[in-house]
Amino acid sequence: MNIYLDTNLWNVLCDQEVDQEKLVASLASKNARLVISPHTVFELAKTFRASGEQASKRGRELFSCLKKFVDANIPCSKEIMELLAAEMQALQLRKSTIDAFLGEFDYGMLKQEVDKLASGEFDERADKFIKARSVDLPPVLGPVIS
Repeated sequence: MNIYLDTNLWNVLCDQEVDQEKLVASLASKNARLVISPHTVFELAKTFRASGEQASKRGRELFSCLKKFVDANIPCSKEIMELLAAEMQALQLRKSTIDAFLGEFDYGMLKQEVDKLASGEFDERADKFIKARSVDLPPVLGPVIS
């Protein structure tokens, strides 16, 4: 079983200084594992864009915590659009499964970015990543009134 935590729970893991090795081992004993996504990285990285030194400090704390899990090679899902494309291709080819997780190369790239953010290096590339994703997100719609 794959367990995908939202950013609130990553904040709790960080604040409670959860032992990564114990948590990963405990989940594995129950045939479960934590999974992250590029969206998790995006959401946590937005912390650096808040104003003040506290934002930078909090960003480093969050990514230091996340780094421990990434260093333990917890899986990272592909982007939503990649998953949708893979599902459509699988449907056309009558395959029953898709590979939902990043491969070794892409995971290595993710790991490098997490390492940089854990050290507090929020550079232009990271800022562009957040800006691009923020623009691509659809607006939140309120309730439909008829």
